Amino acid sequence: MAAAPAGHAERTSLPTGPGPVAYSDMAAELTRALGRAIAYRGVTPDGHGEGMIEAGLPEQVTGLQRAQLFWLLAEGDAAWLADDGVALTGSGPRDLRTYLTDRVTAFRWT
Repeated sequence: MAAAPAGHAERTSLPTGPGPVAYSDMAAELTRALGRAIAYRGVTPDGHGEGMIEAGLPEQVTGLQRAQLFWLLAEGDAAWLADDGVALTGSGPRDLRTYLTDRVTAFRWT
């Protein structure tokens, strides 16, 4: 897109991986890649909204719709697939395991 922006003007692209990924999938793959337990702790929409308020966000920002959206994303229910990544890069998408394996050092900390 940066090399030829005119071809992408007025267009929305959705570069995705080859399959949907829930936050629990991400935690499982990070556990495998890092060799230590990584847990995803699911939060209900109400709990997420309450957490945002406790963090100091104004209530109008923490409405139930935002909390529900976060929950849907976390569960993988809002995942969609598109071929835009192939159109933009010229190569197929990598799955999460491959991505993490290729970049495991970026996710390690002491």
